[in-house]
Amino acid sequence: ITDPLAGLSALACAPGLGADLAPNAQMVCTATYRVTQADVDKGKINNQATVRAQPTQGAALEDKSTLTLSLPQIPAIKLAKNLAHNADQDRSGAITLHDQLTYEFLSTNSGNVTLANVTIADPLPGLSALSCVPTQPANLPPKSQLRCTATYNVTQSDVDNGFVDNTATTAGVAPSHTSVNDAQRLQLEVVQESSISLDKELVDNADEDGSGDVSLNDTLSYQFDVENTGSVTLKNVHVVDTLVDMTSAQCTPTSPATLAPGGKMVCTVTYAVRQPDIDSGLVVNRAVATGEAPNGTTEEDRDVAGAQVNQTAAIALSKSVTMTVDADGSHNVSRSDTLTYQFVAQNSGNVTLRSVEISDPLSGLSALTCAPAQPATLAPAATIACQATYIVEQADVDHGIVHNEARVIAHDPADKAITTTAAADIVVEQMPSIRLTKYLLSNADEDGSGSISPGDTITYRFDVVNDGNITLHNVTVSDPLPGLSNITCTPSQPASLGEDDEMRCTATYQIQNGDLAEPGLSNTATAHALDPKGNALSDGDGELVPPSSVPAMELFKSWIANADEDGNGLPTLNDTLTYQFVITNSGGETLRNVDLSDPLPGLSAFTCAHPLPATVRATESITCTATYGVMQADADRGYIANTATASAIDVSNNPLTDASLETVPIPQRLAVEIDKTLLANTDEDGSADVSVGDTLTYQIVATNTGYLSLADVIIVDPLPGLGAFTCGVQLPTTLNYTEAITCTATYAVNQADIDAGQISNMASITGTSPYAETVTESATLLIETAIQRPALELVKALAQNTDGDNSSSITLGDLLTYTFAATNTGNVTLTDVEIYDAKAGLSPLACGSAFPVTLPPQEGVQCTVAYTVTQVDMDSGLV
Repeated sequence: ITDPLAGLSALACAPGLGADLAPNAQMVCTATYRVTQADVDKGKINNQATVRAQPTQGAALEDKSTLTLSLPQIPAIKLAKNLAHNADQDRSGAITLHDQLTYEFLSTNSGNVTLANVTIADPLPGLSALSCVPTQPANLPPKSQLRCTATYNVTQSDVDNGFVDNTATTAGVAPSHTSVNDAQRLQLEVVQESSISLDKELVDNADEDGSGDVSLNDTLSYQFDVENTGSVTLKNVHVVDTLVDMTSAQCTPTSPATLAPGGKMVCTVTYAVRQPDIDSGLVVNRAVATGEAPNGTTEEDRDVAGAQVNQTAAIALSKSVTMTVDADGSHNVSRSDTLTYQFVAQNSGNVTLRSVEISDPLSGLSALTCAPAQPATLAPAATIACQATYIVEQADVDHGIVHNEARVIAHDPADKAITTTAAADIVVEQMPSIRLTKYLLSNADEDGSGSISPGDTITYRFDVVNDGNITLHNVTVSDPLPGLSNITCTPSQPASLGEDDEMRCTATYQIQNGDLAEPGLSNTATAHALDPKGNALSDGDGELVPPSSVPAMELFKSWIANADEDGNGLPTLNDTLTYQFVITNSGGETLRNVDLSDPLPGLSAFTCAHPLPATVRATESITCTATYGVMQADADRGYIANTATASAIDVSNNPLTDASLETVPIPQRLAVEIDKTLLANTDEDGSADVSVGDTLTYQIVATNTGYLSLADVIIVDPLPGLGAFTCGVQLPTTLNYTEAITCTATYAVNQADIDAGQISNMASITGTSPYAETVTESATLLIETAIQRPALELVKALAQNTDGDNSSSITLGDLLTYTFAATNTGNVTLTDVEIYDAKAGLSPLACGSAFPVTLPPQEGVQCTVAYTVTQVDMDSGLV
């Protein structure tokens, strides 16, 4: 027996090999065999044994027997991956950017069959080529290994991710051609540090005003340096500034930006200095730089840049004064005149001032009226303007000047008060003057002669008037007339007299023989005074007592001017007339209590050369004027007639009067005007012209152009269909000169108007004068209506076929009924409308109206006619 299996032990047989075997005898042999890897790789042990024998006779015998043993195959592979070494370039003791990592890969055949083409692969970008023992691809028996190493430099992406994460794979092929593989993931933590830095600084000042410092409206240029000071990439890096709008910033790279570690973004932006910056004294600029780390956290850094502002708090005050009311018409500043003061305070610094208030201690000054109201807040260069009035007093005139000083106070942003003053002086012209009037006041007339005669006691009156504008002191009166009594005065002399003040004195004298010889008794008195500066002034006045005297007075009234407000050159309604009154002492005595009266209603107060009542000496006169506005009653009357009266008392206390009549003719004219217009068209159909149904609004204005008033004024318009008038007053009414009434009325346009092509009507005004005279005036208005567009349409149709043969078609003998419809398709009425049909054999037309007819627009007439179909029609094939 032989078995060629390699590695099989020697056969142990019983009986031994080479023995003879009788029929049915056996030889049993055993042998051992150690299973090899090759057997497992094959998955079976297959071997064949051969037995050979030599029979006693014949040819040799041989037999073979094959035995196959199946072996289980378990192909498997295992991969291990780990960090073998970190070169730790920055010696941080951790995995950080640019560190070189050494990976070790160990692929083990963990099955029971040999693996071929064993390889290890790692797709990590940036990983060096694998260095392997044995060289790959390798054949690995069970439990053998393929060992590889590779290096990798940590990238920014790894730092941003926070780890280096990759998966290696190993693969091999079993003898059965089955592939096996394994994978190993290794995630190494990378240290992340996220931070951002902001540095902000003021890099330039355009200094538009050239002041050399930071001031209002200067353009400041800021630079923001943003740096990623961490180890991870920051996204959405941008700067927010509390002072400026960063959307206008110029950034490199463009904001929002992505910055790698160490990366920078530089931004510049400009800012115009505003008033609040000046007020605070510092342009404070706070900025925040932010960025988003890969882990979602937000990093930020803040920085502040301040620019010192030079603050100047200052205020200026100007004060001016003008005379606005010249009470006495003197054209210079005098007592009782009204002065208007103007105060203007301006913020002349560069900071806002608050609680700005102007004051003026001048006694008698009115309250200040200011814009804006005070206390005010003023921006630089802003102003507050105030006004106040002051009535000049006698003390001002005595001083010769009105002096006062105003003050303005304000507070700067630090609440420090600043103030300044301004004075305004206005010179009051000093006109020292004294006037003495001496006259014969009365006669005791002891002898009852009714005239001055020897032995009579006469009383002299001395009126001392300060007719200047300053106070006079030490005012006295002297008269050298021998025999004159002591002069008694009110107030007592010496006196002080203010402007227009008067000292009245009297003294008596008994007429002596010879006093009344020609030219009569004459003597002169003198008034003395001192002005506020001590200068002396005086005035004298004499009085003549004639040898004989008769009191007399004359009044002359005249019309001297017409303001002629309407410019027609005539005294008419509302014109202002000026009357003059001249009172003359035409006798030989002084007249007292000279006064004037005029009962004319509407006459103004008298304006006289001397105030009334007055004292008028012999031959002297007083002239007065008054104004009067012409009234409608005057115009209706045709004249103004009235009488003025002058009155007085003579030295013997006897009353005197005189009267004067003046008549002013007022022209009379009877006239009216009327104006009629189309005020509106509601245009209901939107045709933009005057068409049927449109509502027209007429306006009529009637004016009294004559000088006489008109009564029973009415307006008449005969237009049929015109609505009632709506006027500002109820008709009939009364119209004075130049007065007018305005009335409106509406009218609906009708077809007749369109047919006529126009609307014509006439309005009239009628009134009656105070003398029952009637005046009438008319106005005609012509309005063109819409363009006339005549049009006529005829529609003819077969209305019915009386189908005699029931053929359902038109055949011989059928009775046809035609209809005719004539319609007015234009916009004007059509007359004499008729329908004709010349066809022979037609019956007479049967119409709704007898022809000819009249058709308004859009209306029509319908007719019918009958016709029997003839052979001729059949032959022609149509009717």
